[in-house]
Amino acid sequence: MEEEQSPKESCCTNENNGVIICLIGMLIAVIVILGGIAMMGEDDDDDDENDGAGTMEANQAYVDLMAIHIANELVENQEAVEALATTSHIAPVFTSGSQDDLDRADSVIDNYRATFDVTVIYLMNETGMTIASTNRDTNGSFVGHNYGFRPYFQDAIAGQPGHYFALGVTSGTRGYYSSYPVKDENGTIVGVAVIKKEIDFIEESFVSKNLCFLVSPDGIIFLSSDDTQTMKSLWKLDQTTTDRLVASNEFGPGPFANLFESEPQNGDVVKFEGNEYNVLTKSVHEDGWTMVMLTPDEGGDDDD
Repeated sequence: MEEEQSPKESCCTNENNGVIICLIGMLIAVIVILGGIAMMGEDDDDDDENDGAGTMEANQAYVDLMAIHIANELVENQEAVEALATTSHIAPVFTSGSQDDLDRADSVIDNYRATFDVTVIYLMNETGMTIASTNRDTNGSFVGHNYGFRPYFQDAIAGQPGHYFALGVTSGTRGYYSSYPVKDENGTIVGVAVIKKEIDFIEESFVSKNLCFLVSPDGIIFLSSDDTQTMKSLWKLDQTTTDRLVASNEFGPGPFANLFESEPQNGDVVKFEGNEYNVLTKSVHEDGWTMVMLTPDEGGDDDD
């Protein structure tokens, strides 16, 4: 009898290993940069101008590092759901509907959830109805709920990997959703596998003295070092965008109060709550998600 690979083994193809090794290499490079900047700062304590430049470089390196860290989490989530969707015990739950197949699928998704330490894993049929979920025995069970309106389902049922940052409709918690089509032995798409990973823990690593945000392409602050700014907009939204976001319920019902009138760009100096800040940004995701840091502008201290 052919043995099923473990979740971790099934994810570790040569291609995926290459991606992970690349990301690790980038992480190490940034850490080395940070260490070098710190040493430079110790050597140049008497040079205010060099200290300022070193601080800006260190802050930019931190933004780059956080962007890589977030991207790494997203890559792992996507690889995991792809491996899950192609496991032999998943497709039968859609095609046979038997209790035995459901029990086997439940066992597989429970194993994946524990292995990858994610929030919830669930299986949706061709209409978007959830037929199996790792939270099936909780009050917040997804089983019986239809999430066919979510973009991650629509992408996967059409044959493409899906990914989506959003506030959970049922759970009310923020997370990153990865999806992948489930196919039967003939290659016909029969359902969708989804993994949701809550990423609130990333906020814990944000630098407290600076304002750090994970910002959507439309400007919504999804994660923040200051929780009072979460689910606000970094810049003012037009009415069409606001209406679309409210209708999608991606970030809740709003309203999305804005921090700035227009979108701040990397290198800008902006005023926020009476203080001036330097803006540092780094792209996190191909869909336009961005890591943004506001650092206190100390340029006005040159005459001291």
